[in-house]
Amino acid sequence: MLLSTTVALAFVCALAVGALRLLGPRRGSGRGMRVVSRLALDARRSLYVVEVGGRCLLLGAGDGPLTLLTELDPAKLEEVELEKVTA
Repeated sequence: MLLSTTVALAFVCALAVGALRLLGPRRGSGRGMRVVSRLALDARRSLYVVEVGGRCLLLGAGDGPLTLLTELDPAKLEEVELEKVTA
């Protein structure tokens, strides 16, 4: 019984380490891509503005996969950011 509990605990720990490596920040993998902004709508849903290759995308994240909601005009996004800084 103690052996099976130890093996199960080791398996859960290995699974957690693997998940953290997959989901954690990746060095050098985000070239040309950045999260411009994030807005939490509730505990499970968020909106992200992501810049990829000069394009700005509004993404929705929730219980399912990420969803592309729309493409934003990068020039208008820069105007909004400048207004926030000067206000």
